[in-house]
Amino acid sequence: MKAVILVRVSSKEQEDNHSLDAQQEKLTAYCDQKGFEKPEVFRIVESSTQGERKKFNEMIKWINQQGELVYLVVDAVDRLQRSFKETIILTDMMKAKKLELHFLKENLILGEDANPMQVMMWNFAVMCAQNFVLSSGYNIKRSNQRKLNNGEYIRQAPVGYRNYRDDSGRSQIRVDENRAYLVKEAFELYSTGNHSVSSLWKYLKEKKLTVIKKAERPLIGRASVARMLQDKFYIGTMTVKGKEYPHNYPTLIDDFTFQKCQKVMHSKTQKHKKEDTKHSYALKGILKNRATGRLMSGSTTKGNIYYYSPKYGDSPASKNVKEEIILAQIEEVFKSIVIPDEIRTELKERLKNIHESKNYFKEQSIARIKKKYNGIDKKLSNLLNLRIDDRITQKEYDKKATELKQEKKDLELEIKQFDDADEKFAITVQYLLDLCSKAHELFKSSKPEQKRRLINFVLSNLSLDGERLHYDLNKPFDVIAQSSKSSEWYTR
Repeated sequence: MKAVILVRVSSKEQEDNHSLDAQQEKLTAYCDQKGFEKPEVFRIVESSTQGERKKFNEMIKWINQQGELVYLVVDAVDRLQRSFKETIILTDMMKAKKLELHFLKENLILGEDANPMQVMMWNFAVMCAQNFVLSSGYNIKRSNQRKLNNGEYIRQAPVGYRNYRDDSGRSQIRVDENRAYLVKEAFELYSTGNHSVSSLWKYLKEKKLTVIKKAERPLIGRASVARMLQDKFYIGTMTVKGKEYPHNYPTLIDDFTFQKCQKVMHSKTQKHKKEDTKHSYALKGILKNRATGRLMSGSTTKGNIYYYSPKYGDSPASKNVKEEIILAQIEEVFKSIVIPDEIRTELKERLKNIHESKNYFKEQSIARIKKKYNGIDKKLSNLLNLRIDDRITQKEYDKKATELKQEKKDLELEIKQFDDADEKFAITVQYLLDLCSKAHELFKSSKPEQKRRLINFVLSNLSLDGERLHYDLNKPFDVIAQSSKSSEWYTR
């Protein structure tokens, strides 16, 4: 019986701390216990959410070449995958009798005959792992936070500016002289109060103002004009995730003109805002017209909420569909998400195992971070001694001390993001447990904003064909719904 073991850590530091060897020893012992042949070993030191995962692909290729069933043994689900993108590959291999999965921490074995209960547990584990790793993606967050603190923008430059690479290959932003004068003119015209967003948009279209998106240069849209007039980037402030940072790039608009534009916009939209706050649309931003693929708009008439598609190009406007008709179809989906009490009890036990595995990963990571943090304190102390002894200049001391203090801030950010991930993990688990016990009741009693969050959690690709709703069920809710209909949880 051929076997392969996968050992994986997320950083070079973990590899140096013999984490790979410890995993390999434990997994090899398991293979011996099961009577498997001497396992083929694949060792991965990389992030499972980034890049091509070359070693993972090499392992899959090796398994496919064996021409017989191979037992893949892994310490935990999150050591093999942290997203659903690999699930399709692994599932196809299991169906083809090429692969059987063994997860030690979750005490889970999946093969060709895996029952819905086992598949659901696997999907739950992947969902939790995906949630945690995305929340604790500190390498990207740390890099972005450092750039923002240094006044560097991390997104596509707004119209009137251009992204470019400098001589060292770093991403930079400069004024786009071909468009900046039109942006300035737009602010000046709107500040007079003689233009609406629509009339200004038409004027800018006539002037052929375009936005740059990769190779395309489409004419600026009406919504883009409204966003442009409110974007503080033009007066020296970049806004990312609701937080404002001063940037280092040239400004295009003076504060006086910008504030005049805000007053004009406020006066023109105040009435609209008051009307809009009376109604909240549960399907706003997530429901598409199946024929055109475009998002549908919501409106309220005589107390009833409707969704429709405005005329676009050659596509005629769609008929209005009452929100209650669409929500009734979604309610039927939530009614199907029912897990029997005995299954729910087992699910809770499995989630405890996932939680313990996650905590072990967090504790290891934080211990590594604190070790580096303490090491930096020692370096700062030694650096000060060198300065006191006049073995380095003040300039050399200041430069190195600044670098070390920045490293300390980066490490503090890593720890904070693990705590944030912990909180989001807990919220996800609570959501899962609530949905497994009272999905329909929870959905029906929710307010529109919460309904939208629940829909996004359970469903994807919502589209309307006439009055008929089309959708995809997210994992693991597809398995739950299917198993609830058949009442078969432990058998195929």
